[in-house]
Amino acid sequence: MKRNRLLLYFCWCIAIVVLVLITFRYQGEFTEFYGIAETREIAVNSESAVEVKKIHIIAGQTIQKGDLLVELYNPELTQSINETTHKIEELKAKIASTVSDINYRIKQLQAEHDINRELTVGLKSINKHQQAAKKAEISSPTAILIEHLEKSLPLETNPTRIRIDMLERELNLMLEEKNKLYVFAQVSGVIGSVRCKVGEQISPFSTLLTLHPIAPSYIKGYVHEFVYTKIAVGQKVKVLSMANPFYSVTGEIVGVGSKIIEYPRRLRRMLEVQVYGREVQIRIPKDNQLLLGEKVLVSTQKQEDNLSSRPISKTLLGISQAKTTAPITKEEIKEPVLIDITVSRALRDVTTMEASGILYLPDLKKYLLVSDTTPGNRPILYLMDNTGQIEDELVIQGLDKIDDMEAIAEGEEETIYIVCSQDIHKGKDVEKKRKLLLRIKRDRTYLKLDKKVYLYDLLKKAAQEDKQIKWTGFLTGPDNSFEINIEGAFVQDNNLFLGFKSPQSNSKAAIIKISNISSVFEKNLLEPENVQLWQLFDLKDPKTGLPSGISDLYLHNKKLYILSYANKGKKNKKKKYGNVWTYDIENNKLTHKLRLNTLKPEGITFNPDMNEFMVTFDHGNEQPSKIMRLKGLL
Repeated sequence: MKRNRLLLYFCWCIAIVVLVLITFRYQGEFTEFYGIAETREIAVNSESAVEVKKIHIIAGQTIQKGDLLVELYNPELTQSINETTHKIEELKAKIASTVSDINYRIKQLQAEHDINRELTVGLKSINKHQQAAKKAEISSPTAILIEHLEKSLPLETNPTRIRIDMLERELNLMLEEKNKLYVFAQVSGVIGSVRCKVGEQISPFSTLLTLHPIAPSYIKGYVHEFVYTKIAVGQKVKVLSMANPFYSVTGEIVGVGSKIIEYPRRLRRMLEVQVYGREVQIRIPKDNQLLLGEKVLVSTQKQEDNLSSRPISKTLLGISQAKTTAPITKEEIKEPVLIDITVSRALRDVTTMEASGILYLPDLKKYLLVSDTTPGNRPILYLMDNTGQIEDELVIQGLDKIDDMEAIAEGEEETIYIVCSQDIHKGKDVEKKRKLLLRIKRDRTYLKLDKKVYLYDLLKKAAQEDKQIKWTGFLTGPDNSFEINIEGAFVQDNNLFLGFKSPQSNSKAAIIKISNISSVFEKNLLEPENVQLWQLFDLKDPKTGLPSGISDLYLHNKKLYILSYANKGKKNKKKKYGNVWTYDIENNKLTHKLRLNTLKPEGITFNPDMNEFMVTFDHGNEQPSKIMRLKGLL
């Protein structure tokens, strides 16, 4: 009995000691408590009902800010854009027709007036006073009618112009909405979950996918209910990594829970003992090196911690800091395969498309094509995927007509340059719509005309001003003729380089350089000293020896990629001989890379995502344009 009392007394003593130790332990918890490194999950959705067209990511994938995540499709929006564009074109045609009719009527009246005056002058049977009276009688009503017609021009066109302006504003809003169909990452991070699939119809504001930043953005900690009064918003704390005790960051308490909740098991010091406290939110720097879900120790002690704050390499933590690409290896050029360019059913008839130039758009993971001809000479570019299917028409806003687009080049800050051929077509003079050099601003799929000049006129004027310069003699014939055909272009350091199909100098293809191209656009002026003959290339076909002109240019990693082709034979039986060349600018070395027998290469660009070049081939209206994917040209 006595022994049992002693044992009971001993147990009570131990319990009291344990209770005291626990109490003191928790009393000190205001200096230390545990937490979990977490981040805000971002839900990505669409504001309108859409169809999922293509998904570019998978769950768990690391992505960078600006990466394309999902492509969506909205058939109603596409239809509205097409209808509005058609209405605008009709109204512009109506204005043009009205102005033309009125001007024609004015010319008719003026001609009648001139004839009547001549007849009056020829009447010898009446004296001068009678002639003057007769002239006044004839001139007065005619002049009044002409004046009335001239004044009616703005009255006739003004309501239509107002309607066009309203429709163009509506169109711009729809084009902005269309841009949202390409969903990009707003932050760098990791894809949490993908909640949609290709072909699925998505209702407005439904979540398409979730993502979160690579590094944690806050700590969720729990402070014991007995000591929560020691924690205050705005208080600075030290957050220590439990995985690596040599790394810590400074955080700030930004929130303290308003109710008492149970600790998560993972944060309990003794798993079997239920503990209660308040949730604490701690903001930490964005560039921290903690792992998502990592357990950390939060300290509110004022004295400096002796632990080192030495950072751990993100590589050791398995965190990707930036997108990496596989090392580029040299590959043999494989037997090229031609692929027909096809057209999506959703598009209007684009059978007249002749792929004359191409540019890869990394943000959209698509290709932008220019065509020799477009329906009604409309300023249309085409968006093509990697398989050769044209998915969309992109209209250059702010431009009415254009013809024979031959080259497309990329400048800085989403700027694109488009060059027309500048050559004569079905006449003695170059048409204005074939003289254009454009500077375009691009926002995803939205193209807006920034500046335009008539390049042919600027070159001709500059050549006439100073015929002693080398380039002027190359472009100006002995009979003072000025006929050119441009098919290639690239931009480097605010300089525009133009490659000529013709003329050729001593059977060599030529490239001229226009310095300070931004000034040319701003002033609409080309000074002779700002143009020079940059290079002459001997691009003879290796087998036939036929001289070839340039059909496209593309600058990549200080190497200039050159396309050329030559024709041989009569008009209906011409044989084409295409070639691909590289020019090492630093070493001034031209190298032949590939012969494309019986083919007419027209455009070339590089796709860094696929580590390959894409070449387009123009086959006129007789058959579809084609593409070819080439590896091993680097």
